[in-house]
Amino acid sequence: MSKCKIAIVEDDEITALNLKMSLKKQDYDVVTVVDNAEQALHEIALNLPEVIIIDISLQDSSDGITLAQDIKLKYNIPFIFLTSHCSNEIIEAAKKTKPYGYIVKPFHPNTLHASIQMGLLQFKEEQEESQDNNVKKEADKILHFGVNYAYHPLKQKFCYNGKILDLKDVEIAFLQILTSKLGVVVPYDEATQEILERTKKIVSIRTLVWRLRTKLDTEIIKNAEGIGYYIEE
Repeated sequence: MSKCKIAIVEDDEITALNLKMSLKKQDYDVVTVVDNAEQALHEIALNLPEVIIIDISLQDSSDGITLAQDIKLKYNIPFIFLTSHCSNEIIEAAKKTKPYGYIVKPFHPNTLHASIQMGLLQFKEEQEESQDNNVKKEADKILHFGVNYAYHPLKQKFCYNGKILDLKDVEIAFLQILTSKLGVVVPYDEATQEILERTKKIVSIRTLVWRLRTKLDTEIIKNAEGIGYYIEE
């Protein structure tokens, strides 16, 4: 299992060294240690760490917060703030960047490790949730075709005038193939092969089309003589 790569952005040399030593003892891979925001962005681009530890008050200013904002815009990498005696104004500004944790100076190695692990867990869960939501949004896009026909990808159902059509799996597979390429003729052999891959069933396309036409209220499946079938856009 590869070590978790961590970047440290800290302008206090003693604190930076302590961080590096503590992280290495806990089996993290410290890929870079820098003391300013500009160099940090350069090193992050080169090393692509999995976690970035940032001192909120770099060089006694809010450069750490500005750096965090830049990371948020340019990279999908979680960051954890180091805090000490910051003003309420700086803390409030830091909170707006939505860090994945805070480590208070002087830090304890166990607290450091726990903060990193909790931050990684939160980041992973957010990424998985975001991915699931994107998949659901993509799957839930209803495709409208013909006159009053619709396909619901999430349910894998075809409807006519809002009513779900009673179709067999091979019929659904064939309509999925045609509606995924609206206006394009799908050759007989291609359709047969795709249906076999999706349903593990060998079918006669012409028989399948005949059955579908008896179930559909309108003739949406068009025949390109000697070539294949299609549904108009």
